Amino acid sequence: MNEITIIDTTASFSMSAKKPEKSGSLARAIAFADSASRQGLANSIYLKQLTNGQFRPLARDIVEVLVPKTAQPYVMGLVPATGPMNRANLVSLCSAVESAVLATGKELKGQKSFMFGLVQRVTESDRANIIEA
Repeated sequence: MNEITIIDTTASFSMSAKKPEKSGSLARAIAFADSASRQGLANSIYLKQLTNGQFRPLARDIVEVLVPKTAQPYVMGLVPATGPMNRANLVSLCSAVESAVLATGKELKGQKSFMFGLVQRVTESDRANIIEA
């Protein structure tokens, strides 16, 4: 499936982190909002997908952005090739990617930094769930 549907009661999104009173449509936000606002929008989309049990889009994005091309086939082995993907699969993938990125010791910037932040939130939320249990 190559489509995303977002249903939002306001149909209006913040266009600027500096001036939250400015708002616009989703298309306008994607095209013209400032970087922080676009990242916030992306975070909300990923959160809605995770809440609905759609783990594969985030997993694919993590692998494509953070994993070297030569290692991608191996890392994708942590994700079921067919059928549904569950939270445990995502946590396993994120844990492996987090360890590999931290081992490099490199400072991430841009897209890699954003995606690594998502990886860390997934692994942190899993650690919190284990502690609570």
